[in-house]
Amino acid sequence: GWQISSISGVEQYGEIDVKTAKMIGGIDTQNIRFRALSAGSGLIELKYIRPWKKDDTPLKYFKVNLTIAE
Repeated sequence: GWQISSISGVEQYGEIDVKTAKMIGGIDTQNIRFRALSAGSGLIELKYIRPWKKDDTPLKYFKVNLTIAE
C-alpha cells in the first residue's frame, strides 16, 4: 500500500483509511488526509510497497509540491 515517505509543511491528520476490494485482484482504496501547519510551501512524497514484501523496492512514487495560503 501507499506509505508516507516524506512530508514538510503539513502533518498527517487521522489514520490512513483503507477500503479493501471485495474480490481478488480488485482495487483497494486508501485515503490519507493532511493538514497544513502554516502558510508557505510544503511537500508530500509517498511510496507504494506491496504489503507482503516490506523490504522490497517501492513499485511507485508520488510527489506533490504544495503552496499553502493563509
